[in-house]
Amino acid sequence: MNSDRLAAIFDTASIDLRKLAAEGQADILTDLAAVVDEAQAQDKEALKMTFGFQIVLDLGGDKQTSTLSWSVKRKLSTDHAIANPDQHELPFEA
Repeated sequence: MNSDRLAAIFDTASIDLRKLAAEGQADILTDLAAVVDEAQAQDKEALKMTFGFQIVLDLGGDKQTSTLSWSVKRKLSTDHAIANPDQHELPFEA
């Protein structure tokens, strides 16, 4: 493999990304609208939509596969202090 071949792989992948995004546009926009609606309903900014693009080279089969994926990530969290039994409280207030 040389730099020209690598450039051709990424050129092809770039075209594939645009093509796959166009093919999935209706579903992507529907899912994105659902994320926005859910974020507004929860009054939170924790909802995220993640996009992934994968290039798989089958060097033995001389084949390149490009894959676009997306998912909605929902996240709820809460924080609590954990007391350290080895650390004694000081006699004065903070």
